[in-house]
Amino acid sequence: MIQGGLKGRKALKFLCYDQIKGEYLYGTPDSPPDAEAAYEIMKEEAESGNAYAMHDMGKIYSQGIFTEKDQQAAQEWYQRALSAMLHVEGKKSQTYLEYRIGKMYQYGLGTDENLTEAARWFSMAAGKEHKHVELELVSRILGHASTQTTRIYARPSLEMLKEAMDKANPELNAEEPLWPDDEDELAKICGLR
Repeated sequence: MIQGGLKGRKALKFLCYDQIKGEYLYGTPDSPPDAEAAYEIMKEEAESGNAYAMHDMGKIYSQGIFTEKDQQAAQEWYQRALSAMLHVEGKKSQTYLEYRIGKMYQYGLGTDENLTEAARWFSMAAGKEHKHVELELVSRILGHASTQTTRIYARPSLEMLKEAMDKANPELNAEEPLWPDDEDELAKICGLR
């Protein structure tokens, strides 16, 4: 099993796409990068229905990689990617996909930015112990621009974390808490211990 639940041919196709894209995008010890070929590979995969390639196309247009920046084209590709990811997730739950969907809601890629929806998707992935999602949740709760900021600079107290979580969405306070009351367990989840 690879990438949070991908199996068999789908896993192989994902790995092949990712490896080939990387070889053309960044080059290898034996060959230099080939931006045009990388773009064509990503576009072909995206047009064939690969949700990750659709996301890559959104990033290409958003950041102006290999092409002029085009935010409208970027959002169209991101919308297609999000729709495809939600469709796949509806068929079978995949931890990595839940994490990626959360990121799309977090940054408003193909949708409006929706931190509550992002947290919901991150929570699903966290329940399956995705390796990056706990830090992502803490970073969002603390209002950091990136997880790198949280890793390097934040040394929040547990009380500060609890207070931030309570303020994040008052409507959720009436529901059963997502976080344990045990301070040691909370510190482990948040990467503080």
